[in-house]
Formats: sequence, C-alpha cells, structure tokens
Amino acid sequence: MFIDLVAAEDTLGNPLQNTISEYFIVDLSPPVVEEVTPEEEQVVGISSPEIEFTLGDQLSGIDFSSLQIVVESDTISLGDYLSWEEDTAAAYSRGWLTFLTDSAGYSWEHNDTASICVIAQDSPDYHTPNELYWCYEIYFDLMGPVVNLVTPPDSAIS
Repeated sequence: MFIDLVAAEDTLGNPLQNTISEYFIVDLSPPVVEEVTPEEEQVVGISSPEIEFTLGDQLSGIDFSSLQIVVESDTISLGDYLSWEEDTAAAYSRGWLTFLTDSAGYSWEHNDTASICVIAQDSPDYHTPNELYWCYEIYFDLMGPVVNLVTPPDSAIS
C-alpha cells in the first residue's frame, strides 16, 4: 500500500513543510503447507514413519517459536522430537518441520488412521499473526499380502 501525505495542518494552522511518501505491505495470509511426507491420505507400511512438512510464508515470514503439531490430542512444540530446518536457498521464509514419531513414542497398528495437525504463525510487524491450523490423515497397512490358493484345489493331482 502506498501513501502520499501532501497536505496537512497542525492545530495552529501551520501547513505541512514536506510531502511524505511511504509504503507498507499488508499480510493477511498465514503460512502454508507446501508439501507433506508421507502424503495426505497415503497408506504407509511402517508403524512409526518420520513425518515432514514443508512450510512457507511469502511476506512476513514464519514465527519459528509458534511451530507445533497436534497428534492424538497431544501438542508437541519444537524440541527433541520436532525440529525445524530453514531453507536458506529460498527467496522467502521456507523450511522443513520434521516429526520423529518413533523417538516421541508414537506407533500405530494395522488399519489405524493417524490425524496430524500442524500449527504455524507468521510474524507481522503491526498486527495479530495469521495462524495456520492444517490437519491431514495417513493410514496404516502393516500386514503383508494374504495368499489364497484358488487352483488347483488342495491335494489335487494334475
């Protein structure tokens, strides 16, 4: 947003001595999930997968202290099981939020569904942060295939 102040008077009627031109950017969008591994609604074959979110924010940047995930109603902040690595090659605030499910003690069973949410805020200078609260699910298939002999029948002589 561009602002040009070209005329003003103080309470005594004295005019503005110089014009002022300024601009500022209004950020109304929270950070976004650009990618997630395992992918949304993917079927995984291990009980404790490493989960990685790629997060980005184009304007005011990500407030790293706000990064959290919610798993089975547990809120996990950055620390031993949840880490942030900034993408220093990106032209905007971007990075990888990694959750080590095995180290955190999470293990799912065959046919389970895990709902995992990520929370992130941006860091604007002058207004309340915009918050991302994004959830997704992954499914667990931990059993191998089941073989059923169809033909020839059991004990058949051919």
